[in-house]
Amino acid sequence: MAGDISIKNLMSTFSVCCPLDLKKIGMEGINVEHKNGIVHKRFRNPKATCTIYSSGKVSIMGNNSEEDAKKTARQCARMLQKLGFRVRLNNFKVVNMLGTCTMPFGIKLAQFAKKQPRDKADYEPELHPAVTYRLKSPRATLKIFSTGSITVIAPCVENISQAIKQIYPLVEPHSTKLQEDVIAKKKMKKVKKQTRRKLEDSENTGGGKGSRGGTSSRKDNKSRAPLGVIN
Repeated sequence: MAGDISIKNLMSTFSVCCPLDLKKIGMEGINVEHKNGIVHKRFRNPKATCTIYSSGKVSIMGNNSEEDAKKTARQCARMLQKLGFRVRLNNFKVVNMLGTCTMPFGIKLAQFAKKQPRDKADYEPELHPAVTYRLKSPRATLKIFSTGSITVIAPCVENISQAIKQIYPLVEPHSTKLQEDVIAKKKMKKVKKQTRRKLEDSENTGGGKGSRGGTSSRKDNKSRAPLGVIN
């Protein structure tokens, strides 16, 4: 089965129910950037970035849970309140979230994409290294990589979980050994081969020493011949 699903990024929105002076926020706010008619406000705990519009709409990116996203929304509303705006936090909702999961095998993408309906699977390796796979029920968009890594963009955790369950039996027939496994096996074979050679060399060296030892002893016997034999 697939590995654990990890939620990496949430996109949420809310409204402060009043128009905002972006220049004022850009001048007086902390950790803010006013550019191209919007303000970016960065928060450290939890780590996230708010994009603030003059209409009073705010979008949040970077949270890892809905609870953290709500906390960031409250922090942003409080910051605007301190700058003199009569804000009221309203219409908070999670729009999208990104989840990641890794299959216990690699995936032959070209083979997989060929077997899928064209309206669901899109694979253009010249432009992107992943297959883009779209599900209508549950609503989700998946990016499938040859390493077995899959990213899912969906409106909720349940959709991400269901999307992974649906895609698993579709990619499994096109599975391949992970490159890491192949490399590890090659290294293991190489180590075993080197060990075997060392053992063979040591055995051959041991036998050779015995024969050389016999030859040297004969030479010693010759050198120790009686003095009378020497002319």
